[in-house]
Amino acid sequence: MRSIIEFSKPSIRFEFFCRCDKQKILIEMLLKYSELNLAGLASILNISIGLLQDVYVGADILRGKPADHLLQLFLIFLSE
Repeated sequence: MRSIIEFSKPSIRFEFFCRCDKQKILIEMLLKYSELNLAGLASILNISIGLLQDVYVGADILRGKPADHLLQLFLIFLSE
């Protein structure tokens, strides 16, 4: 299963192939385009920095509330 998101300004296109890749991309986008760093994002998600780093490099996956909160935070970021 594959999903595609396109933004008109700036011209950005993302293709998500599996859940772990999606989380990695969401984290990367939040770190790159928001004022958050890894420690701040981990604090917001109420998880350890080590777990967030593992998800960021694709070695682990967020489950349950942290996964939901990551997606919600990303959507809030996009809406601003």
